[in-house]
Amino acid sequence: MTFHDFNKMNEIDKMGEIADNAVFLMRRKDGCYKVSLYQLYGFYIEAYIDLMKLSYKFVRAFDNVNMLKEYLRKIDISGLFPYDSNRSHAK
Repeated sequence: MTFHDFNKMNEIDKMGEIADNAVFLMRRKDGCYKVSLYQLYGFYIEAYIDLMKLSYKFVRAFDNVNMLKEYLRKIDISGLFPYDSNRSHAK
């Protein structure tokens, strides 16, 4: 299945596919929406939940990694590269 195939599905089938096969990655807030990011079959899915109505507003799929920037900004990688204050970087 491609993201184009997924986008052609009705909303109920999309939600079923997400529940059965997608991997949850992370969540962010976008205005009055909570947006959940999933990975499925090599593409990504965003599910928008209306926080006022507590209901799904829409679901969209994409395979362009540039659309992940909002999520990538939230990942703290500082612990992967510990700073050693005893080591001089000047040579």
